[in-house]
Amino acid sequence: MAFTGFRKFKTALLLAAAIGGVLPASAAWAQESAQITQEVRELLGQYHVSGIKDSQLKGKSIEEMIDLLKKKDPYTVYFTKEELKKFTNNLESNYYGIGAQMGMDEQGIYVDKVFEGSPAEKSGLKKEDYIVKVEGVSAQGKSLDEVVNTILGPDGTKVKLTIDREGKKMDMTITRGMIQMPNVTSYLLTPSIGYMDIDSFSSDSDELFQAHLDALQEMGMTSLVIDLRDNLGGLVESAQNIASNFVEQGVFAHTKNRDGQDNPIEITKGSKLNVPVYVLMNENSASASEMLAGALQDYGAAKVVGMQSYGKGSMQSVYSLSDGSALKVTIEEYLTPSLKPVNGVGIHPDVKSDGYTAQMITALRKAGLTEFRVEVGKHDVTLNQIEVTEPHRPIREKGQVYVASRTLAALIGADIEWNQGIQGVEIHLSPGSKSTFALSAGSLLLKDGTSYINLDKFDDKYPQLQWTDANNLLQLDIE
Repeated sequence: MAFTGFRKFKTALLLAAAIGGVLPASAAWAQESAQITQEVRELLGQYHVSGIKDSQLKGKSIEEMIDLLKKKDPYTVYFTKEELKKFTNNLESNYYGIGAQMGMDEQGIYVDKVFEGSPAEKSGLKKEDYIVKVEGVSAQGKSLDEVVNTILGPDGTKVKLTIDREGKKMDMTITRGMIQMPNVTSYLLTPSIGYMDIDSFSSDSDELFQAHLDALQEMGMTSLVIDLRDNLGGLVESAQNIASNFVEQGVFAHTKNRDGQDNPIEITKGSKLNVPVYVLMNENSASASEMLAGALQDYGAAKVVGMQSYGKGSMQSVYSLSDGSALKVTIEEYLTPSLKPVNGVGIHPDVKSDGYTAQMITALRKAGLTEFRVEVGKHDVTLNQIEVTEPHRPIREKGQVYVASRTLAALIGADIEWNQGIQGVEIHLSPGSKSTFALSAGSLLLKDGTSYINLDKFDDKYPQLQWTDANNLLQLDIE
């Protein structure tokens, strides 16, 4: 779970809180002291953006005060000492474990990714290993969360795993450590097209972004795609510093406190990246990611591709309490540089595109990419060798292969729309041209609200798509 949007102060950390950014205070309610309750009451009465007064909170417990605000503000939260520690670790993408990402399929729990330099890598754990036992207890029949939570543990402790590697079982003991998840990655897809993924805005994300940007420029990058999808936010300063690579001087975001006063967050001594920039966003892009996208969009420094973002337009400050616990308080709302509201509205894309792989193809095509290869293996989906999260995997049925309609349309650079009258999709590759794939014709499947086109039927009409499906690997090519 991530949290978003800090500006650092001596007494507080300012956040634009993320979706789901609430950690339960559990048993702390029953143990609160009168002193801490009073401190919480005073902080809310002094800083909460709603303008609520101390007198309205008199006689209420911490839980009752938080509940009173929750309907309009789910982001004001009380943290115990332990919860504050978890919050900080989450913000910085830190956790204690072995440094491996797990997945689950019909066979069981498998290793999806092993992070470089992690205890898992040093112990020899490999991608595609299956977890058979943890501490001698079978993983069979257990959920992914149950197995992962058993593997996680305090720094310096050991965990014994039994794994299955291509049918051979082996034991290994791994010493847990603090793992920092990489939150900025980049690739040069061609000699000129750069791609950068920002998972969250931690305290070093701006420095990492700068290092990746410098490297891409040195390699000759002439266009850039920045992926902010599923980015729930982070430190405001990190997002602000990243924006300064694209905006020389101006307002990064306007903020409005409980008295309606604007305290704009400024960009000074910035620079201008003289290459086309495209920002990918989806409905889970929130807070500081919306700040960054909104600023680049307003200044004309980037085009936004994807779907309307979440619409989290408030900022929080974390105040330490006298017993080591803390209160995260919503103290401001923010607007884009041109004063467009974000809260409940989100950032609207310049180029609308739905579907995870389709969005990425669309943005990369805008950036100048013309050749695409999508590979779908047993566990991974890659686009031009970049791993993507694709919930709508191909369907194999009765000897036929069906692929998400939006992905296929994006691959050939076409528009797509649903035709309710014929119960099918229409593909528009150029003005006046139209191809129809309908349920009744057997060229289309519907599953959980997503349409999938029969590949044989599709390449009959669009032979520019080349594809093969063998040994559990589907490959789609556009050249």
